[in-house]
Amino acid sequence: MYDDAKLSAVLVHGLRPATVTIADDHPSWPVRFERRAAELRAILGERARLIEHIGSTAVPGLAAKPIIDIVVGVDDPDDERERPGPLRGRQTRAGEAGMA
Repeated sequence: MYDDAKLSAVLVHGLRPATVTIADDHPSWPVRFERRAAELRAILGERARLIEHIGSTAVPGLAAKPIIDIVVGVDDPDDERERPGPLRGRQTRAGEAGMA
């Protein structure tokens, strides 16, 4: 079991209060994903082995935080030299897409 001190020690940004907004399913969510996925495909080209819409907004009919979660699979995400200009220097840690 984790208490606040243990959680704060293991979380990337520490323990912070947050407000979470849950919205009803919205028809724009798949459209927003497709738009961002097209941008990523254009930037990454063949480097992108996988671009998938994940998380609760990917489930039709499910209320969710209105944040489009995307996973992008590449051969070596730690190789900064392989990142095209628009992605250079972006965060790539799990849970932090680094893209708006």
